[in-house]
Amino acid sequence: MLLTSLVWVSCDDDEDDDNNLEGVEQDFVQLAAQSNLYEIQLSELAVDQGRDTLVRAFAQQMVDEHGTAQDELRAIANQYKLAGWPDALSANQQSVFDSLSEAEGFQFDTKFMEAQISLHQNSVGIFEKGAKSNNADVKGYANKYLNAIRMHLQMADSLNSQLPQRWEADQNSGWGDIGG
Repeated sequence: MLLTSLVWVSCDDDEDDDNNLEGVEQDFVQLAAQSNLYEIQLSELAVDQGRDTLVRAFAQQMVDEHGTAQDELRAIANQYKLAGWPDALSANQQSVFDSLSEAEGFQFDTKFMEAQISLHQNSVGIFEKGAKSNNADVKGYANKYLNAIRMHLQMADSLNSQLPQRWEADQNSGWGDIGG
């Protein structure tokens, strides 16, 4: 009976060790969570303030997809009992958000799409590192979302390059809403 208890305690200790992430994995989870939070908040702003219908549609897609990714990442963080989940933008992110919130029309759409390009370029680097993780949960999460992030980057770049022509066409048409 004593031997069985020792084996049980020993197994229990091993499980606790397995529920800890190394520093690299902790960094990935925190960086990915911060990135998702930023993405969601910028995109919610664009859903409300964007002028171009394609910009607003892209923003809503980012809210939806990054919200799902954030929920999944939070489950991983909770599984490993990680502390320090981001609940606010960093100072630099808040500065960009504040600047964007003051913009209107074409200037807003352009600044938002430029921020999307920069944000997704940065996220690709974060997720490429996460995809090399030794932890199966972290590696699986990073690999699952890496291609989506690359696709978001391509979409943002393409839409950003279309904005000047869309804005000009809108001004020439006399319609009050680009694409609508």
